[in-house]
Amino acid sequence: MTGAHRLGLPRYVWPLGVVLGAIAGAAAIAPNSLVAAGLATIAAAVVFLRVKARSEVLVATYWWTYVAMSTFLVDSAIDRLFYPFYAVFGLSVLVGLVRGGLRFEARTAWTYGVMLALLIISLIGYQGAVSPAGLKQLTLYVFGVLVMLQVRSPHGSRVIFRAAIIASVAVSVWVLGNAVLGGFSYRGGDVGVDQNVLSFFIGVGFMAVLSTWSHREPGQGRAAKTALLLTALAIMMYALLLLASRGLLLAIAVGTATVFIRDAIQDPARVARLAALAVLLSVAILLPGGRGVLERFDDPGTATFGGRTLIWSVVLSELANSGPRELVMGHGFGAARKLVQGHFTWLGATHNAYLQVLFDVGIVGLTVFLALHVMVFLRAWTSRGRDATHIAGTVVFLLATNLGINTPDSFLYWTTLGWLLGAVQWCSPAGGAGADRPRP
Repeated sequence: MTGAHRLGLPRYVWPLGVVLGAIAGAAAIAPNSLVAAGLATIAAAVVFLRVKARSEVLVATYWWTYVAMSTFLVDSAIDRLFYPFYAVFGLSVLVGLVRGGLRFEARTAWTYGVMLALLIISLIGYQGAVSPAGLKQLTLYVFGVLVMLQVRSPHGSRVIFRAAIIASVAVSVWVLGNAVLGGFSYRGGDVGVDQNVLSFFIGVGFMAVLSTWSHREPGQGRAAKTALLLTALAIMMYALLLLASRGLLLAIAVGTATVFIRDAIQDPARVARLAALAVLLSVAILLPGGRGVLERFDDPGTATFGGRTLIWSVVLSELANSGPRELVMGHGFGAARKLVQGHFTWLGATHNAYLQVLFDVGIVGLTVFLALHVMVFLRAWTSRGRDATHIAGTVVFLLATNLGINTPDSFLYWTTLGWLLGAVQWCSPAGGAGADRPRP
C-alpha cells in the first residue's frame, strides 16, 4: 500500500508532486510564462483525474492551451505541443468504444463522413507533395470528429461551455491590458496577434455568456450572478471594439440577433434586454479607443471589404471559366490557396471560407460543409432551453465569420463546431421528452 493511499489521498498525488517539484526548481531559470503554463497543466491534470466528464475536460484543456498559446503565451510557444492532445483524443475515442460504445446521430456521422471522403477525393487534384501547412489543413477536418466524440453528456458539454467563457474573458482582459500599455493606439495597440483571430476567440465566449444572460430569470439571490454576466459581456464588448474587426463584429451582431429572435418567439419579454446591451455598447464606444471601429467603418476601404473584393473577383473569374467537373467536384485540395498566391504573392487565403471550399471541393463539397452547420442550427432552433439558444446563436456566428475570413483554417473553429455537433444531440425538441437522451 502506498503512502498516499494510507493517508487517504488519491494514487496520483505523489507523481503530481514530483512534477510540481520539478516545476518549482525550474522556476529559477525558466520564463514566468512557462512556469505559469506548467502550473496550469498540473491544475488541469488534477481536475481531469477527479471529474467524471474526463473526455470533455480533455477538450476544455485543449481549448485553454490552444487559446493561451495563440495569445498571451504566443512568445513562449512550444513546438509540437499539441501532438499529444491529438493522440489522447484518439485514445479517448477507442476507450469509449471498448467501455460501452459511443452514441451519436447517424445523420451527422454520414454527413461528416461524406465531407471527409470528398476531401480525400480532392487530393487527386493536388499537385505536388502535401506541405506541412497542407497536412495541417487535412488534420483540421478530422479533428472536428474527434472533438464531437468527446461530448458524451449534457454535464460534460457545460464543462467545455465554461472553459470557453473563461478563455474568452482572459483574452479580453489581455487585450485591454495591451491597449492600456499602448496608449489605446490603433486596433488595441501592439498585441502581436491578428485582430481577426483575437476577435474570433472572444466571440465564441461572448455568444456563450450572452445566451446564459438572456435566459436568466429575476429572482432572489441571482442579482450577483446577473451582474457578473453583464460585467463579462462589457469586458468582451470593449475588447472587441478595441480590436475593431469589422467582419467579426458583424458576425457577433448576427449571432446576437439570432439569440434574441429565438428568445422573442419563446418569451417576448426577453427582447427588452437588448436595451441593456445597447447601454453597454454606448458606454464602451465612449471609453478610450472605443471609437476606433467607427473610424474603420468610415474608411474608404470598407466599400471593398478591405480589398477582399479583389481576391474574390479572381476566384470567381476562375470559377466562371471552369468546366462542369471542376464546378461540381472542385479543382483539388489546396487549389484556391495556390490561385490566390499566384495573383497576390503576399496573400494565401481567399478571405471567404465558402469560396475556398467551393473552389477546392466544388458545389458538392460546399453543400456538405453547409449541411453540417444547418443540421446543428435546425436541431437547436426547434429545441428548448438555454443550451439550444446558445448552440443556435453560435453556429450562426460561425457561418457569418466565414464571409470575411477563412476561420475554418483554425483548429478552434473545428473545436467549436465539433463541440456543437456533440452537444446538440442532447437538446430536447420543443414539446418532446428525453432532454438527456441522444438519438443514436
